[in-house]
Amino acid sequence: MARRASQTARPASPSAAPRARKAKTAARRSAAVRAAEPTVASSSGVVYAKLFKNGRSQAVRLPKAFQIDGDRVRIRRVAEGILLETEPFDVEAWFRRMDSYGADPLFPNGREQPPMPESKVSFD
Repeated sequence: MARRASQTARPASPSAAPRARKAKTAARRSAAVRAAEPTVASSSGVVYAKLFKNGRSQAVRLPKAFQIDGDRVRIRRVAEGILLETEPFDVEAWFRRMDSYGADPLFPNGREQPPMPESKVSFD
């Protein structure tokens, strides 16, 4: 029984098959990245983002120009749709944390600073 060429063909080296798989995976990833890149409508300047499912949740892949620092956002519905906002900085929590470090003052004997020189600029 004669074998087909595809059955007898072997990779040139033992590592050729994994390299071919990596190349296919890289090509697939780059195609996915290209598909996720924003498309800008020239007339209105609108940018579109990719929606996808992550488990049972829906997610949005934001274009690079819209990336948000941090790992959380505040989300709320508004009349025009959905609004994503960065998480606001909690000043009171920051002061509470600073107070929790104890009462070791930076200058225990007070701060010795020369008096401020008189201003030579007059705005009258």
